[in-house]
Amino acid sequence: MRINVYGRQTAKESLDKYYHSAQSEFIAVFGRRRVGKTFLIREYFEQEMVFQFSGMANSSQEIQLQRFSQTLARYTGSAPHPISNWLDAFFGLEQYIEHLPSTAKKVVFIDELPWIDTPKSGFISALEAFWNGWASIRKDILLIVCGSVTSWMVDNLINNHGGLYGRLTGQIPLQPFTLKECEEYFQGRGLHLSRYEICEAYMVFGGIPYYLNFIDPQRSLSGSIDFALFNPNGPLYDEYSHLFPAMFRRSENYEKVVNILAQRQYGMTRNEIIEHTHLSSGESLTRVLSNLERCGFIRKYSPLGTKDKLYQLIDFYVLFYHRFLKDKQKTDLNYWTNMQRSAAFYQWAGTRFELLVMQHAVQIKKYLKIEGVQTSIYSLRTYDPDGSAQIDAVLQRADNTANLCEMKFTEGMYAIDKTEDLQLRNRLQALRSLMPKRMSLQLTLVTTYGLLPNQYSSQVNQTLIIDDLFE
Repeated sequence: MRINVYGRQTAKESLDKYYHSAQSEFIAVFGRRRVGKTFLIREYFEQEMVFQFSGMANSSQEIQLQRFSQTLARYTGSAPHPISNWLDAFFGLEQYIEHLPSTAKKVVFIDELPWIDTPKSGFISALEAFWNGWASIRKDILLIVCGSVTSWMVDNLINNHGGLYGRLTGQIPLQPFTLKECEEYFQGRGLHLSRYEICEAYMVFGGIPYYLNFIDPQRSLSGSIDFALFNPNGPLYDEYSHLFPAMFRRSENYEKVVNILAQRQYGMTRNEIIEHTHLSSGESLTRVLSNLERCGFIRKYSPLGTKDKLYQLIDFYVLFYHRFLKDKQKTDLNYWTNMQRSAAFYQWAGTRFELLVMQHAVQIKKYLKIEGVQTSIYSLRTYDPDGSAQIDAVLQRADNTANLCEMKFTEGMYAIDKTEDLQLRNRLQALRSLMPKRMSLQLTLVTTYGLLPNQYSSQVNQTLIIDDLFE
């Protein structure tokens, strides 16, 4: 197995476990479009793969079967022959595998299943027969399936109530890269960005490998962003128009939800989403919200002091699109370069840095040495005009301690002034009013380069810098 796939330690450990198990395994890999599902499987099992086939978009059953026959012929070394249905296709695959001499686990990878499952194709029934009637009886098959259309994967595999019900032996939800994984990825490409630049890139693209691939070593970071996103000839200029249709059936409902959430930084309740999108409440909306959450586009959380559940848009690329790209009226090919160090840039960076830190809560807990302490993460949002009691994040810990976390994205060390000092004290007071009296409060600051000591800095209990988020 190739182990030089950047990052993905948890996913690689899972794949290794399934490969070395004493039984056949049926694994579904799912995640956001462009997150690297296909690349991971192909690279990790490059030597162990005995068969891989990928469905083709917008192709008939006849074309899909013809391509399957050609692919099987390439593995068997024989001439392709016509296959009329998917039952015969999988039977041919069984015959080929049965004649393989090796006793090692045999990896079969079928990609883009939703494209294969054309109307009345019988593909799902044939897949059920292949697994239930043949592969699961053996001990040497690792069947891995994948697909970009997440709603299909959920409905037909993960939540299947037919012959595949309960048949999956494992699921691997592939997440975007962390900051540390981004750094490893860039270094592996010979691209040496500062950690400040990696944070900026993350706040634009998120940890999506396909997007990060367009950061060009021959350009500055801002120049790469300009070309990829703002140039009509850039590789990601039209990415958004394909994003949701490629992942979800009835994608217009998903886009309605995302469009309205993009207008509310800290999220909306389910009822507010219904009110603004005019979507009806029920199973359909539940499926939309669940699939968006499953793919990492949104998160569901409870603000401190209320039982309401909020749905918040957290995908960095989607947020960037709605903030800067949606109207497509920007004709400045150097727009992002010219935005650097402007007031608008720092306003954007401040809000996105909050989200960046929240998505690296594991690293914060490690720095605070509370990895083993049960912890809940909350936000506190008030509607006071100056925002003086609004809190970026609260870590409420089982050891009767709560960390009030403030995030500051600056180019140098951060200095607390008199106004900020008063706001921090107001936030601590607001938090104290919501916490049990026995709860100890600590003020934790997360900055790019640290806190400048002065007459107002003593109330800060811990200071993290961006380096700590790369652990």
